[in-house]
Amino acid sequence: MTDRDPLPRTGDDMDLPEGKTCADCVHCGRCTAMFGHIPADESCDWSPSRFTPKRVEQSDSSRRYHVIVVRDSTGEKTYMTRTPVTHHEGCVLLSKITDYPWRRKLLEEVANG
Repeated sequence: MTDRDPLPRTGDDMDLPEGKTCADCVHCGRCTAMFGHIPADESCDWSPSRFTPKRVEQSDSSRRYHVIVVRDSTGEKTYMTRTPVTHHEGCVLLSKITDYPWRRKLLEEVANG
């Protein structure tokens, strides 16, 4: 591929957020490989822009959790994870568990030790 200048913002719904480039988006690898974008582009080929910021790990990434379900009538806990997961992974797992009025879905922090 030939070198080119980055695509600038154009003032429409395809612009990336102010101060952001393709390199800041989770889709950068795919778009640069398939659609000829470069990481310095400030405009998206999708309308509206599908810019999704890359996740930045927080300093408390050492914290781990179990996903649990608590039956309200008995207080019985059921662990849905065998090994502890990060907060983000736990939230994703919680979103995939069906909601029922008779139980609660929770993240339980695992003590470091």
